[in-house]
Amino acid sequence: MIAMLKADTLKNKRALGHNICQIMQKHNVTVEQLAGASQTSEIRLRVNITGSARILDDKLTMIADKLGVDQQELLKPVADEDL
Repeated sequence: MIAMLKADTLKNKRALGHNICQIMQKHNVTVEQLAGASQTSEIRLRVNITGSARILDDKLTMIADKLGVDQQELLKPVADEDL
């Protein structure tokens, strides 16, 4: 079983943002495109990606859906050196 993050600490927020960013790059999705598709402002999405703010569960679900992945993909732990 894969360990999953809880987006309640700075490290976990940064890991979640890192995972979102990696998947966006893999699928050639821009912040503007994802913000529009997930009904989130670009500023809010950028704040989430940098780990400066917690992503609410409903937004996390919407972001995962728009990126074509499940939440577990976004919630995978990330090694410290990759952050």
